[in-house]
Amino acid sequence: MRSRWILGLALLAGQAGAATIHVDQASGSDANDGASPVSAVATVTRGLQLAGTGDTIAIGPGTYAAASGETLPLVVPGAMTLRGAGAARTILDGALASQVMQVQPTAGPVVLRDLAVVRGMASIGGGVQFLDTAAVLVERCRFEGNDGAIGGGLEFQLDSVPSTDVVVRDSAFIRNVASIGGALQFQVNASGNHRLEVIRSRFSSNGGVGAGIRFQRNGSGTHTLVVDRSRFERSSGDVISAGPLADTLAGSVSSSLFAYNAGAAVAVGTAAVHVVNATMVGNAAGVVGGPGTRVDNSILWFNGDELVGSGGSVANSIVEGHDLDGHVDAGGVSAADPLLRSTFRPAAPSPAIDRGAHAPVAALGLALDLAGGPREVDLLGLGFPAGYVDIGAFEASTDLLFDDGFEAAPVPPT
Repeated sequence: MRSRWILGLALLAGQAGAATIHVDQASGSDANDGASPVSAVATVTRGLQLAGTGDTIAIGPGTYAAASGETLPLVVPGAMTLRGAGAARTILDGALASQVMQVQPTAGPVVLRDLAVVRGMASIGGGVQFLDTAAVLVERCRFEGNDGAIGGGLEFQLDSVPSTDVVVRDSAFIRNVASIGGALQFQVNASGNHRLEVIRSRFSSNGGVGAGIRFQRNGSGTHTLVVDRSRFERSSGDVISAGPLADTLAGSVSSSLFAYNAGAAVAVGTAAVHVVNATMVGNAAGVVGGPGTRVDNSILWFNGDELVGSGGSVANSIVEGHDLDGHVDAGGVSAADPLLRSTFRPAAPSPAIDRGAHAPVAALGLALDLAGGPREVDLLGLGFPAGYVDIGAFEASTDLLFDDGFEAAPVPPT
């Protein structure tokens, strides 16, 4: 993880006088001080009033909504952690009548962990809206059924903060809808450098322009989007979308699956986005990009268009019909059937097995595939991975000795 995030979390953990405020809907009372489980308060609203910078609000099981005494939206005044009892047990519910949460501008880190945000509704940021927040971690959370004109599930509004580092991991975004940014809207209006990283997360049945992730860039600077080991399925609209100043955006989409989405899987215009070991099946289009787009070790199959645009490059990939539009075949591009199973893994004797290049995987440090299996195995512990990389989001198997079983080993590309 980057040094700024490590430093930010260390500062959060080490705040002098940092405390835990306990919220328990079943046994708590807002007349309590929240200092221990036996003196828990009953509402998140009261917990936020009692918490200070660097504190943790521990929220017990229950559905927290206006009907249960909450004042919505919940206003997070600064750097702190909101920790639930699990995304299936701690539920913050807007009841399709209010935004669920708004995080005020802060230079310190804000953490949301182990909770669900559902049925929020607002013109901007139906579920949670972050205003000029410098560091954010969203972990093991669920965003479901939220609605906003801009940003259905999560919305980051960055108007003046010069840099922002956002990490979303191990989270789910389900049936969130917005005109722009159905599940997640990253709205950068400030100059500077801003980073969004989405890891091991699931996006299903979201809607809008950028139904999964919309990176909206309206000013100068160089900005980064990283998506790794994530699934995007059955959404309407382009799934990962960048604009309007896409040339200020760089990043990568790796070891991820895009299946049966009504828009393009990745539509990034002229952005310098590297797609590595992705599987794109049954989408309106695979990759829509320009001169900055690079595709390696990927499967694009049974999409309306496999690639759209011109000037980018494709290498060591399987593209149905060799449909590259104006992109350059940089070598190793096949139009052979990848023989995908229902799990989207290649099945022997798939031409995807052992035909991926090592270099782009090593450049991004991709040790694992989408299922968590090893991409390459260092059998001797000498720092030299054995076996060859498969094309697509999944390795065909996780056979540690022979990598993909006993198939004949081809000469791999470099």
